[in-house]
Amino acid sequence: MENIDVCLSRFEFKQSALRPDTIMITERGKQNRQRIFILDSKYYKYGESHSFGDLLASGSIVKQIAYAQFIDRKESEQAAGFKVKSEHIYNAFILPFDSNESDRMKYVGYASSDYVDLFGTEAKEYYHIHGILLDVKSLMYEHNAHDDTSIAELSKMIENGGV
Repeated sequence: MENIDVCLSRFEFKQSALRPDTIMITERGKQNRQRIFILDSKYYKYGESHSFGDLLASGSIVKQIAYAQFIDRKESEQAAGFKVKSEHIYNAFILPFDSNESDRMKYVGYASSDYVDLFGTEAKEYYHIHGILLDVKSLMYEHNAHDDTSIAELSKMIENGGV
């Protein structure tokens, strides 16, 4: 995102650009099949506590939607050479948890904000920020530089809303 001008009293300065943690692209360069996933990893205790008080604040949710809006308006056409459809742009928060099972990833729901119209005619898929619990320790132990299986599993979980 571009820099933001800030003026406080008589002091003016530019804030640094906003940048998401990770942009994951599947089916890169394949028109009508390419998907863009904006992933923001947060170290919140929800994966351990399952307490609603340990979930993300509204500022993080709004910022995540802003990332997607920026990509939807500008970057996807420049990066891919074609316009990526809005319904192919997804948002997700990745939250750590300690799995005692074979599942390294769990879908826990989604977050949204009432500053966008979630269900109107202009609603976008990326207005829903999907929550994924990810067992970070298992990923560290099984690290593969580019693990297509894990990428496919994560992208399907986000696209299908955990179903």
